[in-house]
Amino acid sequence: MGSSGMKRKGRDHLPKVGTPQEREWEQRESRYDVMGNFGVHPEREGASRVAYYVVGFVVVLIVIVALIAFISLD
Repeated sequence: MGSSGMKRKGRDHLPKVGTPQEREWEQRESRYDVMGNFGVHPEREGASRVAYYVVGFVVVLIVIVALIAFISLD
């Protein structure tokens, strides 16, 4: 692809090497990579993000109910 194609499609301008902006960019990208390994994406929006919150709430609720049931058995 020629340079004119890159201009039309746009491209990311990376920060200059060794600058604080570059270190911040690398840190942010590494966080996104790690979160991607766990199936969590910060850019995710809408129903899928709500689903993660709902599933998390249900898991916490199950743990609380299990603890209460365990304590009441004594």
